[in-house]
Amino acid sequence: VDRIIGFLSPTEYLLRLNDIVHKRNTLDDFLARYAKGELSADIVAAIATKYKHRKENEKAAEFYSILINKYPDLSSDLYQNGKFFLATHEFTKGDDDALRNYVADNPDSPFHF
Repeated sequence: VDRIIGFLSPTEYLLRLNDIVHKRNTLDDFLARYAKGELSADIVAAIATKYKHRKENEKAAEFYSILINKYPDLSSDLYQNGKFFLATHEFTKGDDDALRNYVADNPDSPFHF
């Protein structure tokens, strides 16, 4: 089952439901497209995000790593989200320096708190 995260306007909500009913832009759809060779930062980031929303963090980390390594666009929000996710993921697995290193290496990150 695909998830709808956050608030959407009624129109956006109905469009998203229509996508789910027609199996478009779902995790299964993105995985199938990826397997068929549709390789892009958008597809990889979409897969990573879907796994993140499902709390399947190991799989999310796998795809965020692919995004960072194969599509390194430092100005991209997708790239920045991936870097932050990987740092927090490593931190939750016990790497106490992961977030400190992230902050030190990314002083202009929108994820600083």
